[in-house]
Amino acid sequence: MGKARANVTLDAEILAEARAFELNVSAIAEGALEAAVKAEKARRWYEENAEAIEQRRRWIEEPHPALEQEHRHDGEEQREPRAQPAPRRGRGRGRGRLEDGLVMAVTEHRHVRTGSR
Repeated sequence: MGKARANVTLDAEILAEARAFELNVSAIAEGALEAAVKAEKARRWYEENAEAIEQRRRWIEEPHPALEQEHRHDGEEQREPRAQPAPRRGRGRGRGRLEDGLVMAVTEHRHVRTGSR
């Protein structure tokens, strides 16, 4: 990426001290500006996606009976959940890695939230 000239106004005493310490004012200004741009991008992204993030948070906290591993039948004791396989690494056939991860995440979230196993 190329460089461009920019005029900035700085406090004269601070600039004099920076020069006395042989600090690279341009590099420092560029670094500070880069950090400010990065922070503003993140803030705007979060602002633009806040509703989706909130919807996802609510979905995670809702009960999802179809994803639960335990089933309660009238008159039967509650069954222990079956052990879930670890998400697969690499390529394979069958249920996708994403689905494996979602089942694990929902199951683990339920255990953490309720304290049950």
